[in-house]
Amino acid sequence: MGDSLYVWAQTISKSCYHVYEQMLKQLRTDGGAYTPTPTSITGNISGGVYGCFRVSAVSEKGILNGK
Repeated sequence: MGDSLYVWAQTISKSCYHVYEQMLKQLRTDGGAYTPTPTSITGNISGGVYGCFRVSAVSEKGILNGK
């Protein structure tokens, strides 16, 4: 009694996921002799602009268990 649970889920588009995946690969590259050379990250915005446009769908559900 008295516990509650709240879940919040968020989704992103496939193109936005691809940009984040590229950023994580760059972050994990340590610059050692056997790691790939860093490259430019391709954004998901047209017109030669660098960046990531993100729109998310959000779902939420909560349970409150009163005393």
